[in-house]
Amino acid sequence: LPELGVDKICQTTFTDYVLSATKLKLKLQNPNEQLESLVAGGNQEPTAWIAEMKGSLYYRDVIERYIQKLEQEIAEQFEDVYIEKYCIMRASHLKKLFLYEFSYMPIEKRLAHIKKVLTSHVRQKKQVVLATLHKKYDEALGKALNGIRDDEKRRRVVTKFIDERDERIPAIEKETKTTATAYMRRFTKHNIKTLYRTLLTDAELLAELAPEWHYLEQQQFLQAHRKEHWALEDLAALYYLQARLKGIPDEWKMRVVFIDEVQDYSLFQLAALKTGLDTDMFTMVGDLAQGIHSYRSLTAWEPVQSLFPRASFRTLQKSYRTTIEIMEVANQILVQMSEQLPLVEPVVRHGNVPSFIQADHFDALKIKEIFEAIRQNGHRSIALICKTTAEAITMYQTLKMSDIASQLLTENESINQEMLLVVPSHLAKGLEFDAVIVAAFDTPFYDTPIDRKLLYVALTRAMHELYLIGPSKNTFLLEN
Repeated sequence: LPELGVDKICQTTFTDYVLSATKLKLKLQNPNEQLESLVAGGNQEPTAWIAEMKGSLYYRDVIERYIQKLEQEIAEQFEDVYIEKYCIMRASHLKKLFLYEFSYMPIEKRLAHIKKVLTSHVRQKKQVVLATLHKKYDEALGKALNGIRDDEKRRRVVTKFIDERDERIPAIEKETKTTATAYMRRFTKHNIKTLYRTLLTDAELLAELAPEWHYLEQQQFLQAHRKEHWALEDLAALYYLQARLKGIPDEWKMRVVFIDEVQDYSLFQLAALKTGLDTDMFTMVGDLAQGIHSYRSLTAWEPVQSLFPRASFRTLQKSYRTTIEIMEVANQILVQMSEQLPLVEPVVRHGNVPSFIQADHFDALKIKEIFEAIRQNGHRSIALICKTTAEAITMYQTLKMSDIASQLLTENESINQEMLLVVPSHLAKGLEFDAVIVAAFDTPFYDTPIDRKLLYVALTRAMHELYLIGPSKNTFLLEN
């Protein structure tokens, strides 16, 4: 982009962006922990459906109903505005401004705008009220002076009117200085975090806003949020609430958005960004076959196209990374995916046919032998990819005990290309290596949506050489 004359690009992650734009302090659960938990199995059904639901446009609609409920509660607080005993603005007019005329604004900005309107209106009406009072007292004094013949009575009446005028008019002058501020005090500002926590924990509110859920789902949802913890899936709702209630600060407004790895985003995340930024100028690139977080994110492009009706859609099937031979193996996994994705077409670049090495258990010396053979072929970056973090740690420790130069990749660590890099499959996405060894022993790749995608990611990280080592080809879903 700088070479195209585009400078000062804000480059960030969705998490960092939302926390900056909302100024919320949250300790988020690591999304990879949730993925690992799902991959490991166990009773994860409530976790999975809640994560999926929080990424849906249905959940966006639940949050929108919540906002509309708050709108109505605020609208009911409007009352007629008075200067002393004179009504200067009707509640019905203020309610109309709030619900309709200013509905394009976030709620708190509407209220701020109504305060400006009210302040201006008070200033204008004050002159009318004062002119009316001056005229009233001038007429009353004139009648008293000219119509009362008794000197004592005339003096008492005139004095009464003058004292009343001299008391009321300064009082009105003083009252009008704070009329708008005093009136608007009834509208308290909302805390986004508190509002959202109320939704997560209030059974009566949840039943009202999500009536389509049956009782068991509502109870599972409430139970899951009994203790306060924050997940990536909550950020879309928090950002949407911020956008609709308070607005996104100007320094975090973007006119044009580019999203990489968009298959890891949910529809609600995309919809929230579109609403908060008030733009549909998005460029989104991604690969559904690598959607390892598909339990909470995109599984098809059609809903994204519906969300961005002006967008054009392009399918890029050409792979410039891997050899024909490696891609042929990866495509065998691709055809097993439920999304019916098009096969990837590798560019015409041949290499070694991927090797399957039968082994019943992990043998560090065998891995060393493969590693040294790859090095002799002139390749530098070499990764040993396995399914889970637990297995990666076990393999790394075994390699270290055998004095094999290796490195365990964590999320924020730089890569030493002189070592054999041990990588859990979910951290391999987005990386590429000259050669890859995919190992599976204690935790084989099962025929499930998540495992198929983790395996596809692992296979497609290799540019030149690919080795599979495990008890059988079925371990890598390749028996047939």
